[in-house]
Amino acid sequence: MLMAILKAETRSYHERLERDPLSRGLVGAGITPDSYTAVLKVYYGLYAPMEARLIAAADWPALDFAMGRRLKAPLLRADLAHLGVPEQGMATLPRCDFLPLVPKLPAAIGCMYVLEGATLGGQLIARHLQQTLGVDANGGAAFFNSYGPEVGPLWKAYKSFAEQHGAGHEDAVVASASAMFAALERWFFECHNALVAPEPQLATLAG
Repeated sequence: MLMAILKAETRSYHERLERDPLSRGLVGAGITPDSYTAVLKVYYGLYAPMEARLIAAADWPALDFAMGRRLKAPLLRADLAHLGVPEQGMATLPRCDFLPLVPKLPAAIGCMYVLEGATLGGQLIARHLQQTLGVDANGGAAFFNSYGPEVGPLWKAYKSFAEQHGAGHEDAVVASASAMFAALERWFFECHNALVAPEPQLATLAG
């Protein structure tokens, strides 16, 4: 029930993100190692601070939920390192500072709906990246191959967890998912504009 509500209430965000130029560029014919690296920096600037909030939002071991298995920031760091970005370079990358607050578990479930759902589309992107740039799960594209053959089972596990722990908190979960979508959409838009016409504070994305 909750998943059906989330899908219906966030449909407009899904549709807009499908047209997002930053994401579409990942599956375009013109992608290059440099442009790919720049996009990974954008993703890292959102995932690193967001995942820190999610980790702190609940006692995940007590809930029997393997949050550590689902963290993508370490994979992004590995991909960036493979592409030649030094450790000190990652530390200075711009971070999204308008992410939703995650005070309780229902808010975490809502934010995770966005991030976990993104792993499904990541499979298509991963195949394109391997064909065009020669990167894969073992080097340069760990993020888009994050769950490997476990994509389906882990998505089902998240849905089951969300239905169980989000029951009775539907409004809070939907509000959090919508806030996460809005933050992601704004971050991608601002960073795409910065990459097209770099501003001083975001110039490191393309460097």
